[in-house]
Amino acid sequence: MGRGVQRRSHQDPAGERLLMSQGTLKVFCLANGNLRREVMVQRFANAMTAMLEQAPQPGPWMYGIYADGIKQLTLYGESGPQQG
Repeated sequence: MGRGVQRRSHQDPAGERLLMSQGTLKVFCLANGNLRREVMVQRFANAMTAMLEQAPQPGPWMYGIYADGIKQLTLYGESGPQQG
């Protein structure tokens, strides 16, 4: 994700989620941006299998990467995670 997009999402997360919900965008993001680089790398490595399983599914969707795996995040206008 480019720096401009990342900056906008921190300023207007609802706006970003609205745009994502209207298209086919697929997003994986770290749920906590205040992690040391080594922890971020380890979280991506630990989540890689789950991410590769989810990636072929049609979008739009957004998943947070947590210490215990990935979890689908709600997009604008959704009441809960989509069932693929």
